[in-house]
Amino acid sequence: MKAILTRFYGATNTRPSRYFATDGDGNWANMTVDYALSSEAHHDAVALKLCRKMDWAGTLVRGTTANGYAYVWESEATRITVDALMADALAPGARVGRRIMEPAQ
Repeated sequence: MKAILTRFYGATNTRPSRYFATDGDGNWANMTVDYALSSEAHHDAVALKLCRKMDWAGTLVRGTTANGYAYVWESEATRITVDALMADALAPGARVGRRIMEPAQ
């Protein structure tokens, strides 16, 4: 499954402000700032621009990162449900260690 990361880059002496999207595999898209759009709308637009470039289709879900946004494909197969047992394991003070959690059957 692919994830798309977007980020804002401010203007330099030689380039205008721009938004950049990458999938981490060398595929990318960018766009300059359109002052009619909000920051969030720019991140969405550049992520969609990368999707169009790569001919990807589906529904994206947005989340924030320290430097921008992350987009992942929403599908039934990729959903992780936190049930009561997992909630107990992840409660503050619980020790999970390095154990790998298995998906519920």
